[in-house]
Amino acid sequence: MPIRFVLSIEFLLGDDLLVAPVLEEGATSRDVYLPGFDALWRDGSTGQSYVGAQWIENYQADLYTLPYFIRDA
Repeated sequence: MPIRFVLSIEFLLGDDLLVAPVLEEGATSRDVYLPGFDALWRDGSTGQSYVGAQWIENYQADLYTLPYFIRDA
């Protein structure tokens, strides 16, 4: 597995909410890492579910869209 350097910031608020803001002016996408091998994450904007411990590459979001994910129980 290649090593990635996280150049942008993500925040876990508690254990169940991950926020991955777009901080680069003019950006229309970003990569998001969802932690937890046994976690299931739901996209707060689209409702799509993802398994944890993976990267979502080129998640479409601009400077005015806040990508956030909620850990499903």
